[in-house]
Amino acid sequence: MPGHLDVHDPGRTTEDPVHLQAAERRAAVPPPPVPRPRLSFTDAFTAALRGSAVEVVGPDGQVSALPVQSWRRVDAADEAMLAHCVGPTVDLGCGPGRMGARLAERGGHVLGVDVVDEAVLQTRQRGVPALRRDVLGPLPGEGRWGSVLLADGNLGIGGDPLALLRRARALLARGGRVVVELDAPGTATPPFWSRLRLDGVESRPFRWALVGADAVGDLARRARLELGLLDHVDGRWFAVLHRPDRPDRPDRPDRPDRPDRPDRPDRPDRPDRPDRPDRPDRPGRPGR
Repeated sequence: MPGHLDVHDPGRTTEDPVHLQAAERRAAVPPPPVPRPRLSFTDAFTAALRGSAVEVVGPDGQVSALPVQSWRRVDAADEAMLAHCVGPTVDLGCGPGRMGARLAERGGHVLGVDVVDEAVLQTRQRGVPALRRDVLGPLPGEGRWGSVLLADGNLGIGGDPLALLRRARALLARGGRVVVELDAPGTATPPFWSRLRLDGVESRPFRWALVGADAVGDLARRARLELGLLDHVDGRWFAVLHRPDRPDRPDRPDRPDRPDRPDRPDRPDRPDRPDRPDRPDRPGRPGR
């Protein structure tokens, strides 16, 4: 409603009191927050691989540095894990490719797999074949790999370690193995969401999980793998899980729960049977 001229002060107008109160209420409401820019996980991880300082923000707000520099050199724990890789090996979540390059130096056949283009590029620059693929999607050589390598906590990819171990098993030939890095005993967690942070800007959340060394046996059994070795070097834990060298049995469907049976009425007591008279001994049958 337009204002009308104030007779005492021709230079200003007055508003209807109801509309004036509504305007004051609107002015008291703070403006909506301006959304902060978001990075994609890929952009943040690419920046880390190119040398930028990137942090990991956990679900509780705890912040730690993304340990990219430790992914560029092979240490004693890496060597111990690689010693258990036999036959052609697929390195899931290969990062900049240090593990695959070391395997290739040993004369092994290896393929790196990662979802980030920069990781694939750096792995190829080390002379190792690599593909940009989702580790849970189709991959070359399904059912024919000798080893699957899951280093640097990559068992947590996707927040579902059981699904990832089952995927790794499907990649293996019979008698093959999964060489998997673990967290320290007692550190297993349910799946959680984390973010990467670059220059104060956080990425979209990604799902992750931690698997402690004391939890891998049960996890392996559920994935139909057998725990062959559990070891640690310089504080880093790893396990070797074997796919049995025998034909797979078909999965049994879960049986539906049986409905509870109604309680049966008590049966009446049966009358005692009279004792039977002793039978006379039968003569033996003559030989035929």
